[in-house]
Amino acid sequence: MGNIEIIRTTIFDAKATTGVSTAQSVVGSDNVMVTIVGIDSPDLTIKCQGSMGASLASTILDGVPPVFSTAQSVTNMWDYVAMYDLEDGAFVDGDTGVVFSGSADTRQFIINTEPLLWVSFQVTARSAGNVSVVMLAVNNN
Repeated sequence: MGNIEIIRTTIFDAKATTGVSTAQSVVGSDNVMVTIVGIDSPDLTIKCQGSMGASLASTILDGVPPVFSTAQSVTNMWDYVAMYDLEDGAFVDGDTGVVFSGSADTRQFIINTEPLLWVSFQVTARSAGNVSVVMLAVNNN
């Protein structure tokens, strides 16, 4: 039995604008749990983005994430990533994301990051409220 390393990262703390978080390395993480909290009558969508590297030539050693805030391309490879809802087992499509429509809520998800090197989160379609996101990565060494 190996060592278990747990990394807790605050991605957004009451973010009240649209935008993209800093890229987070998930190298060695089989799964990542994320808690998303929408407050103050949130009317917004949050999506997870993932990548195996910025380009076809990227390796685990170069440490170069894509620029999640700019368009996808052959030199900026990323896509939206699905999440598994821990409350009801629903699968949240990455292109759709988690939608808050005026009611405060706390949601918890698992993201299968086994094949990914990087994740990021994007707030879109915000017209009210704010959102906090905390990520828990578990590395089974």
